[in-house]
Amino acid sequence: MPPKTKYVGRPGLLGNPFTEGTKAERAEAHKQAFYAGELGIDEDDVVRELDGFDFACCWCREDEPCHADLWVEIINAVKYMEMLHSTRQLVADHSP
Repeated sequence: MPPKTKYVGRPGLLGNPFTEGTKAERAEAHKQAFYAGELGIDEDDVVRELDGFDFACCWCREDEPCHADLWVEIINAVKYMEMLHSTRQLVADHSP
């Protein structure tokens, strides 16, 4: 694996427990289960597990649906919110 890459396949905390159906169906089932709170992990766990890594890796091909896409979405959203907060703070610090 490339440097700063975290494996998120089965088995493991961030692995997709769903094994039935197409890859797209398994990725969607995983996403729905995550947001329904059925996986036993939340956004904080995802951030904690992937903090400091640049890439989440699974066995899926890059051009196919993968449960790791959800982890990338979450990390990107968290990073965006952190950047937005920092920008707002910077503006507030320099406002008259």
